[in-house]
Amino acid sequence: MAYYLTVEDRKGNYKFLDISFLEEFKKSSVFIEGYSLGELDDFTSQFEDEVALKEKLYGEGLITLENITEDLFISMKYKGNYVKLKNGIVYESVSRYIDYSYLYHKLLGLKDDKVFLRTLVAFYHNDHNREGLNKIRAVESGYSDGDIDIGEALTSFFEKKVYRYDNKSGKRVLRYRELHDFGIFIYDYLSLKSKSIEQRQREINCQYARLVGLRDSLTPVSSGRRVRTLKQREEIEGQFSLFKILK
Repeated sequence: MAYYLTVEDRKGNYKFLDISFLEEFKKSSVFIEGYSLGELDDFTSQFEDEVALKEKLYGEGLITLENITEDLFISMKYKGNYVKLKNGIVYESVSRYIDYSYLYHKLLGLKDDKVFLRTLVAFYHNDHNREGLNKIRAVESGYSDGDIDIGEALTSFFEKKVYRYDNKSGKRVLRYRELHDFGIFIYDYLSLKSKSIEQRQREINCQYARLVGLRDSLTPVSSGRRVRTLKQREEIEGQFSLFKILK
C-alpha cells in the first residue's frame, strides 16, 4: 500500500508533498506514486521535530508560508481521496520505537503499570485479537487470580499485532504499519503519562508558537502581511488519541 506525506489546509483539503527529489529521501519501494511507510519514516526521522521538517519543506518549495502552521499527515488514498493515519509522523526522538527489539523491551517494562494496561485495552478495543485483549483486561481489572502471566499475554498480543503468517513461505512476515502504530502508541504513552493536562497544553502551545515564529521569520518584511494572533493548538499529531484517554 502506498502512503503520502500531506499537508491539510484550513478548508480541510490535503496537498501531496513530493519529497522524492530531496537528498534526505532514499527510494526503496516499487511504488510509482507515493511511498512505503518505511520510506516516509526513514525520511521524517532525520528531523528533530515538526518545526525542523517544515523549515526544510518550505526551503525546498514544497509548502507555503500558510502551510507552516497547518498540520502535516501521513495519508493513504481511498476512492481518490487522502485519508490520514491515526498515528502518523515519526521524528528523530520516536525512531527508536520503530525498532522491534527496543519496542518489545519498552513494552515489557510496562507490564506492571495498570494505567498502561487500561490504556492499551482502550486504544486497541476494536482489535480482532479478543482473547489477547481479554487476558490483559483481566489482569488490569484484578480478575485473573494470578493465573495469567501478564508478560506472556503482552508478548502474545504484540507479536500477533506486528507479525503475520505467510502460508506460501511458512514464515512470519513483519507488518510494518502495525509496528509503526504500536511504536508511536508506546512513545506517546511514556511521553504523556507523567504530565498534567496543563503541562501537555503548554507544550502544545509552545510548539505552535515556534511554528508561528518560523513562519514570521520567513515572511518578507516588504510583503505587508498581517501576522495572525497566536491561537491555541488543541493536539499534537500522533498524540490525540492518548491525550483524550489519559485525561
